[in-house]
Amino acid sequence: MGNTVRKPIKSKKKNINEELDGDVEEEKNTRAATPEKFNNYDWQIIETIKRDLQETPELFVLNNVLMGFMFFKNYKKDMEEVSSSRKESESGLLVPDSVLEKVSENVKFRPFHGPKKHQLEPIMDKRLFVFNDDVEVLGITDDCDAKSTKAAVRIEESPRKGFVKLREINCKPPPMEEYIPFAVSNSESESNSRSSSTDSETQSIYGSMTDLKTPQPIEIINYLETHAKNTIPASCITYRRVKKTPSEIDLEGRCITDITEDDWYHTVSYFSSRSFMLHFQNYMFPNQTGSSLGFSEDEIRQSKSVPGKIFCSKNGTPHEVIPALKCNWPSDQTLGFIMKGEKDGDMRRRRIFPTQSMINEIRNMACALVPRGYFKRHGERLNSDIEWEIMFPQAERYLESYMSHAQIKCYLFLLAIHKTYIEPKTLKQGLLPEHIRCFMFWECESNYSDWPEHRLGTKLYNVVENLYQRLAKGELQDYFVKEKNLFQNIQRRYLRLAQRVLHDILETPFVGCFKVLRNLRYMDGKSFYPPLELDKIYQILVGNKKENTSEEVKTIGIADMNQLDVLELKWKQAQEIKKKEDLKKLEESRKDSEDSIDMDWMCEKKLEILKKQSLLSHFIGFFIDLATKSSHISTKKQTLLYFKQARYLTRILKEEKHFTEEADEFLSIINSKEKECIKEFKEAPIKTVTFAMNDSPVIVNSDNGVRSDVTQENNTMKVNLKVY
Repeated sequence: MGNTVRKPIKSKKKNINEELDGDVEEEKNTRAATPEKFNNYDWQIIETIKRDLQETPELFVLNNVLMGFMFFKNYKKDMEEVSSSRKESESGLLVPDSVLEKVSENVKFRPFHGPKKHQLEPIMDKRLFVFNDDVEVLGITDDCDAKSTKAAVRIEESPRKGFVKLREINCKPPPMEEYIPFAVSNSESESNSRSSSTDSETQSIYGSMTDLKTPQPIEIINYLETHAKNTIPASCITYRRVKKTPSEIDLEGRCITDITEDDWYHTVSYFSSRSFMLHFQNYMFPNQTGSSLGFSEDEIRQSKSVPGKIFCSKNGTPHEVIPALKCNWPSDQTLGFIMKGEKDGDMRRRRIFPTQSMINEIRNMACALVPRGYFKRHGERLNSDIEWEIMFPQAERYLESYMSHAQIKCYLFLLAIHKTYIEPKTLKQGLLPEHIRCFMFWECESNYSDWPEHRLGTKLYNVVENLYQRLAKGELQDYFVKEKNLFQNIQRRYLRLAQRVLHDILETPFVGCFKVLRNLRYMDGKSFYPPLELDKIYQILVGNKKENTSEEVKTIGIADMNQLDVLELKWKQAQEIKKKEDLKKLEESRKDSEDSIDMDWMCEKKLEILKKQSLLSHFIGFFIDLATKSSHISTKKQTLLYFKQARYLTRILKEEKHFTEEADEFLSIINSKEKECIKEFKEAPIKTVTFAMNDSPVIVNSDNGVRSDVTQENNTMKVNLKVY
């Protein structure tokens, strides 16, 4: 690898290596090379792959399968489009999952069995944040704009991190007959008996936490008393008795018997999250917002809701409509996140996620206040009707755009596991995609560089194991509000259910992931990549040969090569016959069987020589086809990566002395195909990028895919790049 030169770059620009979609390991792994001229790093990878094949063949298969499954046509180009679409629309609508939108163009989820086996869906429900423009949210110390025509509310701290209360600035007097409960301050216990009536009210509405989180049909209200624009509906205002501050209490000269409750408390009005959610789901969404978002009347009538979101399908695609208010970044609640960033010393030598420049940019982004209060169990939900949860959709989208190709793939596989095994059983409760997203941010931060493409199966196994441990502990910190535990208000039985699913996958990784991958369908077979032949791989692994085959193979030497060829041919013929018989039996039994996969199958600890040969030959041919297609629709770097993987596997096949001739044939094909593909890449025009000298550092590689010509003028630096 060529020498690297550190140069400054503007904070809003991605690291050039990141733009080219690669980790440090991948940079070393994309040079064209022949097996006779592998470098030290290549030999390390070959030894690692060989060890996986010998000791953990199931993970060897999973590594190659996950490496070969594609979600993007051209990852670099697609992520550039995602980065350029970060701004929300002028209508106050934010679609934060741009990465998932791009993936849905190429891959959809369709169950192999079950009632939805003919229905295509995205891997995750599409989220739509709908911001209310009638209300302006002010920070604790912000001044109110006298010229503003909007209704104004001020953020007030809540006893729980990650939640706030919204206090109306111009408080109107409450109705005389209305009972006004006492507010619970930050220093008071949630079990304050004076608020028991509020708790009883919430209990009577929701009954239990399960009822609260179970999607319920919306109750459409066709007529509602209108309210003026830029005002809060009267039904969304609730009142509390709040203790006065010492400076507000004036008891001088007062007789103790004349002091009343009004001397200690005053009445304030809050913007009720629960009332606003009911107003939105039963009136605004069915009569105004739903149709403007493109939902039909039938789709709106079939909608269901939980506090903070509405579930609605558009043309069969599930959506989550999330009403929200916009507010500035809450620095006081996100100090832990703000203090992240680049460290001094050796920490600067490895990739950091997120960098300080990323954090600085995120702090300028708006947040969303969602009408969903904290709700755990009886006695701990007294303020839930006036609490708003802080969410960070823009920051999440920004961080996703900085995830590497391997990290994004791992994230998508986790979402597919959730949609296959967990979502059908939990029905929008327990572990949710939002938890998986947060968990992946923590995983990226823990080691941003250790995500090798050629061992993605092993990495996914470790990630699933880490998620299993978090579920066991019942702890998952919010990525932005460190003191907030996302699992705290989830019933344990739903977490245990997700645990069991992950445990089964850890026991049989390939079988567990096989069922998931089978549900992911490529949308365009011609212009996209060749699909994995999962059934063929499964048959190679689980297929039974004749009982004496393995013994015969052990006694065959180099001199018996012809006998081995005959034996292999007979074995392949027997496999084909057995495969046809098995498929016929499966077709007959599928009517009575939910699935054709043996979920109890356990992979052998050591594969027989012919199984190794069949797997290696299959993956070599597949990666040659994958690289060839990549040369037409993606980057040179990615194309060389897959040719390199085919070379690695060919080298391992060649070390099995019985298959030297077959390996040489594969090598000849790889050399020929690689040469043709490289010719198809044309040099990109020179692009000059100017950096300020005091900006963040970036590594500019003089490696395949990038050529740099650096010149310095005054306090700026010009880098001429050729990327191809």
